Formats: sequence, C-alpha cells, structure tokens
Amino acid sequence: MKYDFTQEELLEAFEYLPETGQLRWKIGTLEGRITGHIGAYGYTFLTFKGKKRFVHRIIFQMHNGWLPEQLDHIDRDKSNNRIENLRAATNAENMRNRGTLSSDKNKHKGVYKYGNAKSWSAEIFVDYKRVRLGNFDSEIAAAAAYNKAALEHHGEFACLNDVTLSDSEIEKSRVVSNYGKKGYMAGLPKKRPRDLLKWGFLGIYKRGNRFRAGIKVNGKHKYLGSFKTAEEAARRYDVEAIKLHGDKANLNFPLNEAAGGDV
Repeated sequence: MKYDFTQEELLEAFEYLPETGQLRWKIGTLEGRITGHIGAYGYTFLTFKGKKRFVHRIIFQMHNGWLPEQLDHIDRDKSNNRIENLRAATNAENMRNRGTLSSDKNKHKGVYKYGNAKSWSAEIFVDYKRVRLGNFDSEIAAAAAYNKAALEHHGEFACLNDVTLSDSEIEKSRVVSNYGKKGYMAGLPKKRPRDLLKWGFLGIYKRGNRFRAGIKVNGKHKYLGSFKTAEEAARRYDVEAIKLHGDKANLNFPLNEAAGGDV
C-alpha cells in the first residue's frame, strides 16, 4: 500500500506522541486534538486527505520515510502503534507472528487434536508448507515442540506458546499415534493411507513382531528393510521418500530431521 503523500507532509500534519503511540493534529480546525479510532479488525484509523488511513502506517512513514509491503505489530496488539512495536514484514512473516484465533478449539498455537486421537499433534508452517512435528501425550509437550520449531524456522517473528519444557521432556512425551478412521495427517489427501490409519506412520507395515518399511516406485513396491520399532521403519521410509520426491515428499518427521537419517 502506497500513500499519496510524503514524509514531510505527515510531519507537518501530525505530532507523534511516543508515550501512547498516538497522533495529534498540528493543522486545521482539529489542531491540538488527538486523532484516530479503532475500526474493523482492531486497527486504528484516521481520515487524512479525504481517505481513511491506517495510523500505524502513517507513524512508520513519519519515522522512516518509506512504507514496506506490510507492517507487523510485534506484541500482536493492533492498537499499540508505538514506533518500537512496528517492524517491516512480508506477508509470510506477518502470519508467523499471528496468535491463535478466537475460533480455534486449541489454546496453543501449532497444536491440534484430531478425531478420537488420544494424543496431541504439533505442526508448523515453513515456506507455506505444513510440517508435522510429531504426536505427544500432553498438550503442553506438543506446544513446547512447536515453540522449538518456531524458534528455528521463524526466528524473531516466532509466536511462542507460554510453556517451557526441556528437549528431554519433549522427547519423553513423544508417542506413536494410532489414528482412528477420522484421523488426519497434514498434507495428505482426505483418503488416508492404510498404513497411517493402522500404525500412525506412512510407509510401514508389520510382519510378525517386526515393522517393515516400503515405498512405491513407478507403481511397484520397494522393500526398505525390517525394524524393531515403528518409528525406525518410519524414519527409513522418510529417507527414501526424500530421495524420490525431494521437499514435496509426505513425511513422518520434519524435513531437516528426516534428511539426516542413515540410508
């Protein structure tokens, strides 16, 4: 969004109040009055040169002389327009700093409970792609797993849950989820693969007391080995899936974790 006025015009028209992040008129019949009202979606507006304007964008331009693609309110309070609370952002960065919506059933960001599952799933968006972080026996552990991934992938724009667990506590809570028919794994078609529904992982099946990994290559099944646990078999599947499909592969574990597995 580009405005049809300059930084100089804004400085002539408004006085910025650093204590509150508000603007005061310096010209016209409203001179001396604080301006701005909260409108749709919680943003503060004012009318300048015959049009409604976002106050946070005026304040940013007053201080910096330019306007970015988007602005992000660091503390996620759209009415807090103090200059130290505003930063330039892309649309993706703005979305990263978004908290949970009032309509969300789960109170922690990146945490979901699907169907009749007894565990909580942690997921995160990376470069507009949903990455599954695993299943956990508590909502707090899933929220902590999201926090860890958000710090790694989103950096200063990470919106964190108010929970704290050590890496060992997170891993201790990790479980192999056995989804029911209403289960769901992000990024997969609505018709879930049989192996996912039965064992909670893609590309695995059981023979006797061991788990086997396999994948389809050109319509034919490729056997990948036999393993003691479902997780070991799932990780072997991920390694092969990355070889075949790259970053478009549907995986059981985060891409950076799966790619480090042994072939």
